[in-house]
Amino acid sequence: MKKLFLFILLATTFNLFAHFPIVVDTDESRGLISNVDFAPLQVGIGFFENCQLYDGNVNTFISLGGLGLLQKSAVISFAPISGVNKNYFLQCGCLTICAETNYLLTVSLVNLVKHNYGLQIGVGNISTHNSGIQIGMFNTGGFLQLGLLNYNPKSYIPWLPLINWDMGREE
Repeated sequence: MKKLFLFILLATTFNLFAHFPIVVDTDESRGLISNVDFAPLQVGIGFFENCQLYDGNVNTFISLGGLGLLQKSAVISFAPISGVNKNYFLQCGCLTICAETNYLLTVSLVNLVKHNYGLQIGVGNISTHNSGIQIGMFNTGGFLQLGLLNYNPKSYIPWLPLINWDMGREE
């Protein structure tokens, strides 16, 4: 029963996120310290106002969150729910949202990325513009996809099990 519930949850999540843009509004994320461009360490406990040490529009080296984080960019980010506009190295959590660009690695149950130039590893990986690799059970939008079910609109056969890749076909 748990596997069926997880499958239904993932299938509806993919369907919803495939049709809506990915948004991380870091301007709305208020922290205890504001007007800072760079912070070596961002610490937060949730998405509510003043639950982060710095504002969401700060660039950080390491971000650690108890529940969730919203930020402009991070080199390393660990939180159950992590939202960054640009991930430069590693982003880990249960749900990772990289609104603009992933340059290296996102590891999560579900990875949502607008531009992926790196590697996404998770149960589900969703990307709208992808030059990277996706490894998971369900993958959409990857240049190279390894998983149970893969969707790539630029492939001659868009839906393939196990492996799918960008074959240069026009959408």
